[in-house]
Parts: sequence; structure tokens; C-alpha cells
Amino acid sequence: ENTGFFGESAAEWYVAVGERWIGPLSIDEIQEKIRVRDLSPAHYAWKKGGGGWRRICELESRIAQEGGHGAETES
Repeated sequence: ENTGFFGESAAEWYVAVGERWIGPLSIDEIQEKIRVRDLSPAHYAWKKGGGGWRRICELESRIAQEGGHGAETES
């Protein structure tokens, strides 16, 4: 199963857009919004139990370092 660059597939992510946040979003929804340029990797994302808000590009890098792009990883 491909779980996306965050390592999970559930709709549990929130993304900060200006002075508001959108969500919960699934990984696929975030990736699609980046693809159509509604979001960028520079936006901040957060999920419960995942620490503070971090840029999407930082989360992509962390997942890639821990197990490769699109691989299931556990923190």
C-alpha cells in the first residue's frame, strides 16, 4: 500500500493557509492540492501527535530520510 509522503493515508492533516487552516485532509488530498497549486510545499502542516506545525517540504524530507518516498514509516 502506498501511503504517500507523510507515511499515512488517513484524513488527519491540517494545513495553514494565510491566517486560517484547512482540514482534516488526507495525504492524497494534500498532494493533489500541491499538484494543482492550491498549496505549496512551503505551507505548514500539522496533525495530532505529530509535534508542531512544520513545512510540508520538511516533512517530505524527513520521510525520505527515514524510509524512502512513499514508503510506510513509523516515527
